[in-house]
Amino acid sequence: MENSENVIKKGENWILSQQTSTGMWIDESLPFPFLTVLVLEYFNNKDLYSHQLPLFLDDLTPENIIFFGMKRAIEISKNCKSEQDRISPKVGAVVIKSGEIVIEAYRGETSPGDHAEYIALKKKERNFELEESILITTLEPCTSRKPDKIPCAKRVVDAGIKKIWIGMLDPNPKIRGGGVLYLTDHGVSVGHFPPQLTKEIKDINKEFWDDQIKKYIEDTSESQIDIMALNDESEN
Repeated sequence: MENSENVIKKGENWILSQQTSTGMWIDESLPFPFLTVLVLEYFNNKDLYSHQLPLFLDDLTPENIIFFGMKRAIEISKNCKSEQDRISPKVGAVVIKSGEIVIEAYRGETSPGDHAEYIALKKKERNFELEESILITTLEPCTSRKPDKIPCAKRVVDAGIKKIWIGMLDPNPKIRGGGVLYLTDHGVSVGHFPPQLTKEIKDINKEFWDDQIKKYIEDTSESQIDIMALNDESEN
């Protein structure tokens, strides 16, 4: 077909623009996750999207270790407390090895401000390598830290983890989606919690979510509206 490549490219861009804040494509008229799986399969075949790990609705039972890990990460995230003079996210993380949860961690568990992924990967005692492990975390791993600290997305890659499940994208516009892009660019398969669990995480983090969303501003003109991130140097 004449100009078919251009038409396909426009179609691909439109589909990408329909991605939700949780990294999924949802069509309420179809049973989840039909459309999501269809779209991801298309992009995976085109090598345009990294990977959605294979987990389908029929697998989401209490007996499924991935799903159980998601629920457990959410539960332990409730132990988090905000640091002084700031609203901090409530984040839980678990590491699965050989079909069982072997590490649990939550933000601030070891000391105020310690990220859940950092605790799980570096500070928790373990007697095994992480290469064949699966990491489950309720919040997208961070991509920026102070000079004396390493962002969690880099820690995941450096640890050799190849599979990670993320509960929700970071609402901070300076981070949002960056963790996923960094991980996928470094060969890590990224999967997302199903919508009902993402909603549960957002409800737990409502105060944090609302605070971070304030960092967006709109710049309007006669021809377009640009949504941009405020120049805020704060980090999670």
